[in-house]
Amino acid sequence: MAVMTKNKKNENLWDLRKGVDEIFRDFLEPVSKREPIYLPFLDIYEKDGTLIIDAELPGVNKDDIKINVTDGILSISAEKHRKEHIKNAEVVIEEMSYGTYRREIELPQFVDTEKIDAIYKDGVLRIVL
Repeated sequence: MAVMTKNKKNENLWDLRKGVDEIFRDFLEPVSKREPIYLPFLDIYEKDGTLIIDAELPGVNKDDIKINVTDGILSISAEKHRKEHIKNAEVVIEEMSYGTYRREIELPQFVDTEKIDAIYKDGVLRIVL
């Protein structure tokens, strides 16, 4: 991982980058204040009458995941909370995303929605129906 450090050799480049970042931050601020909703990426498999859904939810706490089935629609929602900043440190770059994940999937007729199991491991939620 490359980290840009401030020294005399690249001080002008550093100042230019900070200036450009501030311009974009000011320009996009109204948009960035809105609550973003992210669509988790999915892999869906069918094997021997069982539907397996893997949903990518990186950085989400297991307790912040909700799974619901209503009228043949599977709903997945989760919340990724912002971590506290390091005390007495200046933010140099802030790119991590935080907010709500939400996805709805229409289930095939063969799925028994009374039999559902879910496991969350390494940022991936696996739902077996």
